[in-house]
Amino acid sequence: MSQSLVKKVIGCLCTIHRRVGLHRPNLDYADALAGRLSVLGLSVERKGESRLIVSDGQEAIAVMIEPASGGEQRLRDYLRSVDLEVGLLVNFGGLAVEHTLVVRPKNSLGLLRIICPEGEGEKFQVGEMVQVKFLGRERVRIHRLEAKK
Repeated sequence: MSQSLVKKVIGCLCTIHRRVGLHRPNLDYADALAGRLSVLGLSVERKGESRLIVSDGQEAIAVMIEPASGGEQRLRDYLRSVDLEVGLLVNFGGLAVEHTLVVRPKNSLGLLRIICPEGEGEKFQVGEMVQVKFLGRERVRIHRLEAKK
């Protein structure tokens, strides 16, 4: 995670909040933030009315502008959809700008990594068809599927 990239984005939030003012549409805040980040030499890609992908050429973060209620899960889902690890949820609606840093773990790309210590559990071959049932946090049940004849 690029802390300097996150710091640059967060540094712009208060400036944008003062310049744009209160009770404006998210589009106004997104436009102002995109312009300010571009002036700082960062690459900004708009993804709809209130979503930005900000890059410094080496790393990228997602910025989602919306009310904070329920936004963290939406941001996690969005991070997964654009395959990024770091995102900022920004709420310009109050007297002070609020932001939440959301980090999606590297191993949560929707891929399953099965680790079985030697001598424990059943062994599966590469390419073998299995059914995976998620039982909760970091727990799965794996069943071998019979090959179709």
